Amino acid sequence: MNKTAFRRSLAALGIVAPMLLMTAGTSAETSQQRDWCYGKGDVTPEMQISGCTAFLLSGHHADAATADAYNNRGVGHAARDDWVRALSDYSTSARLDPTVASTFYNRGLVYLHTQHFDQAIADFDQAIELDPALAQAFSDRGIAYRNKGEYDRAIADYDQAITVNPKYATAFNGRGTVYYHEKDLDRAIADFSEAIRLNAKSVRALNNRALAYYDKQDYERAVADYDTAIGLDPETPLALYGRGLARLKRNDGKGAEADIAAAKKLDPGVVKDFAAVIAP
Repeated sequence: MNKTAFRRSLAALGIVAPMLLMTAGTSAETSQQRDWCYGKGDVTPEMQISGCTAFLLSGHHADAATADAYNNRGVGHAARDDWVRALSDYSTSARLDPTVASTFYNRGLVYLHTQHFDQAIADFDQAIELDPALAQAFSDRGIAYRNKGEYDRAIADYDQAITVNPKYATAFNGRGTVYYHEKDLDRAIADFSEAIRLNAKSVRALNNRALAYYDKQDYERAVADYDTAIGLDPETPLALYGRGLARLKRNDGKGAEADIAAAKKLDPGVVKDFAAVIAP
């Protein structure tokens, strides 16, 4: 799995475009192995793992350089959904050099993806302590709190992420999802709109705003957002299914039937997935 696919897999938890943080190499090693390990160029996860493994097997490195290699190899494992090996490498990196925020952040992402939310929060806490300007850590800790149902803490973290980086579209989208689940649809739409303004290609934010419009019975705007999302990614089952439901409300039975059928063809479980994102 490549890095883009890894980001999409995390999006199922509400994470939009997470950034696995790699550390910069300092050791004089075989240039190709070093470049692969540190993700330079068009490097696949397998190449990164191979480069870091060769680096580690060569030995005679300072703890900090060895920790960097373990961290970066963990990135490769995570991109392949190999959570056990990723967790092991991140933990080894953290033990060798507990001063690197990215290591704790990356391990927090693994815990987040595997739904160990308390462990994720603990690692994001550590990442933030080491680097208070790491907006991603605030935002992703917000996701963990949101999934635990601790909405006030989630909003506080998204607020902090936005304070650190006012152009961080992911944080606006995340905060919007909390407002959505609290049924504060106007605030949700405002945050989704800001996320879209900052990143017009955010299919996730477009889908989320469309859903909020749908819940407000503004089916015309819902269809418009789903149209844009599908234009950006035609194979988006949730957007196709949502547009189908909105078209049904607009008495466009033929269009609704076509969208729902297309969504089910792409993902037979789309009905269950769509129901899971609707605010309780």
